[in-house]
Amino acid sequence: MKKNNSELLYVGRTEPYSKWKMPSHSHPFNEMIVVINGEMSVLIANQNIIAKAGDVLFYQAGAAHKEKSNEKNPAETIYFGWKQDNKEKMEFPILLHDTNGRMRLLSKWLLEERQTNSKYNIQFQESITETILAEYSRLNRTNKEKSELIRKIKGFMRDNLKENITLQKLADFAYLSKYHFLRKYKSESGRTPIEDLSILRIETAKELILTTNLPLKSIAKEVGFTNEYHFNRIFRKYSGLTPGHFRKNQ
Repeated sequence: MKKNNSELLYVGRTEPYSKWKMPSHSHPFNEMIVVINGEMSVLIANQNIIAKAGDVLFYQAGAAHKEKSNEKNPAETIYFGWKQDNKEKMEFPILLHDTNGRMRLLSKWLLEERQTNSKYNIQFQESITETILAEYSRLNRTNKEKSELIRKIKGFMRDNLKENITLQKLADFAYLSKYHFLRKYKSESGRTPIEDLSILRIETAKELILTTNLPLKSIAKEVGFTNEYHFNRIFRKYSGLTPGHFRKNQ
């Protein structure tokens, strides 16, 4: 990748294995992980990120990160690393969603070319890598342009977390028809608004469990769940533990 003063170092694939995990580590080069199927969690820069099929992770050189596959829905990934000129810093976000599937297609293509072990296609591999990085940059620009709707809706969710928030209420707040709002939101977020609402409720519940002595029943009401059964089911779906087990393990 001479044009970008960078060098492709490796390309690989992780099989969907429920026990797969990596302790905290860092690299002296950049790395990108494309999640093909399944789900994995990543702890990086004091953030606990859940990456699902279609998500792409970027690790800046030197950034410590810890990874673990979801046991019930183990991740299959394609990853590659490249050495960047020290004078250049890639200003990429840690996580983006591959809305159109291009990153997955390109990463599979790159892996296939790498597995041929032919010295004659190195330049071609580097060209594919450049295309992947260009697509990631394009996704980043597009996300910045479209992020206003997501910020607006998530702000409304946070301000009304205890209320009965329906898809119709969110669409009305965005001044869009319900079905146009659903399509637009999902294309920009990679998730439905109700999925993001559930995640926000669970993250807020975790914070309350860690910082207060409130009974779990009270916490469920504080974050908008009408009963403990629904709270337990959604909490377990997004964290892998019941609220009670989460509290005991902290």
